[in-house]
Amino acid sequence: MSRIKLPYISLPHEFLILMKANFSTAPTATSIIEVIKDNRAIYKIFEMSLAEFSDGQNLEKAINVLGWSNFKERIASIFLHKEIYGDYSFKTHMHLIEEIKVFETRFRDHSVTSFSRLFLLGFYLKLANMELLLLEDTAHIDLQFGSDIDTIINLSQGRSEKIDWLLLIVFHLNFFLGHEQLSHCLKQGLSFEQIYHLVSPNDQLIMSQNLLAYGASIKETDFFLFEKV
Repeated sequence: MSRIKLPYISLPHEFLILMKANFSTAPTATSIIEVIKDNRAIYKIFEMSLAEFSDGQNLEKAINVLGWSNFKERIASIFLHKEIYGDYSFKTHMHLIEEIKVFETRFRDHSVTSFSRLFLLGFYLKLANMELLLLEDTAHIDLQFGSDIDTIINLSQGRSEKIDWLLLIVFHLNFFLGHEQLSHCLKQGLSFEQIYHLVSPNDQLIMSQNLLAYGASIKETDFFLFEKV
């Protein structure tokens, strides 16, 4: 029987800080550099990889030219290139993050716009699927969010600050209970805590282990399951 497995992924520290930050306005080049300046290796890699946007000046110029959204996408492509090919590239490869951008756009209307947690989850899922593929373990399903998830999320009201956690919870409940039962429960006004107790003890354990693995990957120790997301 197919199972869901979310592996622990070691994600870049500076990237995590930027993705989880609550930017009420687009972050400035100064605030971004403040996050990464202490890691001189990463700073230099970014500077070299983004040199085409700085006219041979510095990283701050490149960030100002690109803007936050474009900068975020390009540094993600730098990290993905390292993961896929084993070394850093001295240019960015935007094709590597196309599916992450699609994922972010797909659920954007349900996320608080000052956060980049959708992009963070998409980045994690891409790396997680790569790891599961390397393991060649056919018992574990590909971590793809089918159209059922859109239907479930559309039942919710408002926007979520931690949309990544919400999507992962819905993904698991949809897998364990089925789309029809989960939709019915939500339309009846049941909370996620109430719905969780409809899941078998074994599946509850799998769900908890997977969410803990994600929490460890993004370095969130204030792990939660049922608080408001």
